[in-house]
Amino acid sequence: MIAVAVLLAAAVGAAYGEWLRRSLATGRYRLPDESAPLPARRWLVPVAALAAAGAVWHLADLHRWGLVSAYVVLIAVALPLAAIDLDVHRLPDRLTLPAIPVITLLLALDWDVHRLPRALLCGAFAGMVFLLLALAVPGGLGLGDVKLAALLGPPLGWWGYPVLIQGLAGGFVIGGVVSLVMVLTRRATRHTHVALGPSLLLGALGALLTAT
Repeated sequence: MIAVAVLLAAAVGAAYGEWLRRSLATGRYRLPDESAPLPARRWLVPVAALAAAGAVWHLADLHRWGLVSAYVVLIAVALPLAAIDLDVHRLPDRLTLPAIPVITLLLALDWDVHRLPRALLCGAFAGMVFLLLALAVPGGLGLGDVKLAALLGPPLGWWGYPVLIQGLAGGFVIGGVVSLVMVLTRRATRHTHVALGPSLLLGALGALLTAT
């Protein structure tokens, strides 16, 4: 049964990835001065399929609809956020801000007197730390990254403080590796701004899908 559910989730994820790819191909998320050629984004289909299948595999033994729904919303929002940030280095508030209360509410549906308060605390903590980093190093982190951290904090914190640290720190590590590879391959310089959002999302997803 689990194998069937995983395959079904992969199919649904692939369909969502293709729909999202076509929707973003219109470029309606762009501002008037953002006129570079639109990327193909073929990666959306396999990544969406793998993320959905991984979530079902990880949560297969957990009959908690609130937690499952929170994962669904997070994946659904993470994909367009990553795609847009890679393109124009922006994390739109219209995606990030509504997702924060929605995911928090879904986690609350699986009321747990230990996990829920910790999840809320981790969301506030992550947002505060990133805000301080953004203020301390102007140009390093944007407010979009701050809001993204506040979004990722509750689902990561649901599993525990180590998972929160693993997810956020992993994002910085991934971002650093990506920047280094781009510099070594001469696709960027040390002064080139590299979108951090996709790395944070990938680090968080990895931490969530391996959390116990």
